[in-house]
Amino acid sequence: MPVVVGPSMENFREMAEQFDRRDAWRRASDAGALGEIWKGWLDDPAAARAQGTRAALLVEENRGALERTLAMLGTLAEAGTYR
Repeated sequence: MPVVVGPSMENFREMAEQFDRRDAWRRASDAGALGEIWKGWLDDPAAARAQGTRAALLVEENRGALERTLAMLGTLAEAGTYR
């Protein structure tokens, strides 16, 4: 499934940059742009599928962030550098 987001992605800058670089989503600046994006996908389902596939692959590549973060925090806590 293709993904479209709004213009404000400040809380997710790193992931947003990855999605932008990989053309894994589209950004809509307003409701009109959102409509145009969806019209484009309806007119070209193969392009919509390809974009959705790129998004799914990117998400899959980034799975496990919570586990990695917890492991890092555990290591820091054991070393006494994180309180």
